[in-house]
Amino acid sequence: MSQPVSVALVGAGIFAKRTHLPTILKQDCFELIAIYSRSAESARKLLDGVSATPDVYHDGIEGSGGMDALFARDDLRAVIVCLPVGPQEDAVRRALAAGKHVLSEKPIAGSSASAVALTEWYARLSSRTAAPAPLWLVAENWRAEGATRHAARLVRDAGRVRTFSLQCSVDVQPDNAYVGTGWRVGDKQNLPGGFLMDGGVHWVALLRAVVGDIKKVAGSASLSAQHCAPVDTLSGVLWLDGHDGAAGTLGMCFAAPGRGFELALNVVCDGGTLQVRRSNGPFVVEWTIATASTDDKSGGSPSDKSHTRNFEIEGIEEEFREFARQVQWSGTEQTSDENKGIDLSPDQAVADVRVIEGLLLSSSRQGAPVIL
Repeated sequence: MSQPVSVALVGAGIFAKRTHLPTILKQDCFELIAIYSRSAESARKLLDGVSATPDVYHDGIEGSGGMDALFARDDLRAVIVCLPVGPQEDAVRRALAAGKHVLSEKPIAGSSASAVALTEWYARLSSRTAAPAPLWLVAENWRAEGATRHAARLVRDAGRVRTFSLQCSVDVQPDNAYVGTGWRVGDKQNLPGGFLMDGGVHWVALLRAVVGDIKKVAGSASLSAQHCAPVDTLSGVLWLDGHDGAAGTLGMCFAAPGRGFELALNVVCDGGTLQVRRSNGPFVVEWTIATASTDDKSGGSPSDKSHTRNFEIEGIEEEFREFARQVQWSGTEQTSDENKGIDLSPDQAVADVRVIEGLLLSSSRQGAPVIL
């Protein structure tokens, strides 16, 4: 077995405490040696109720040093960053510049322009030395879900995509913890699109992983629940960069009264029809193949043959394991084909942001199509 990857968790917010910290602690592939937060109080709250005793870094006078002191540690190999957009981009730059491998949260940045600037900076960093550059992946757990990867294989083997539809809805209430963070929605929000960008990139990642790249969009956005401002609902048409330019539809709503989370993706291909569903339980992936009947009395009409599989929700664990795996392989002679895994590259994360951003831009132009 490979040695565990020594890792630091940067960030102490809701998602870091609920998801990142417990995921790191239960994975044998990681050794948590440090955490960082802006204040001593938030760092202490992050560790409340856990037995782990990592070193604590924060920006207060009483701290053992701030972020740069943490990144200067020789025994630290990798960093997992879970911060709001803006501060996260800065932390990613500083960690990579210090030679640490990085797994950063989605969205990769608040805009495609900022995301591209960050990826171009990373490319320049990588070209400055003959040694392998530090690894940078983006934690898009919907791309890592087993259901997503299974659905992608089915569509890949089914020929041309004819059309598709993606519908997602949830009822975000004013007392939702993420409403209270301030940077996603509200007067101090600094994420264009609010929840549509923060959560919407998940669903776009699923869609793109299954049907491929998107070249053009047209959309309409609106706001129904003021606590979800600036916008909470998005509808659009998307054209694929392939499959003869096939088009499909998308609908997202964070203000669906009385509804729990619901998602349905339908993809019609030459070789069959895919449906991916998720609500409060596991993913359900149903694949239906239309075959010509051998029954002469039927006149050759199609008969449906369906296969259904359930997949537990495990994308976060999978993306963390993938990060550890790639860190452990980094700098070896292993070829990219031999070491090919889940594509959590920054380029994929940039493309996810571009789709949401393009739909919002189209809405501001009365639905005029936007080339991505």
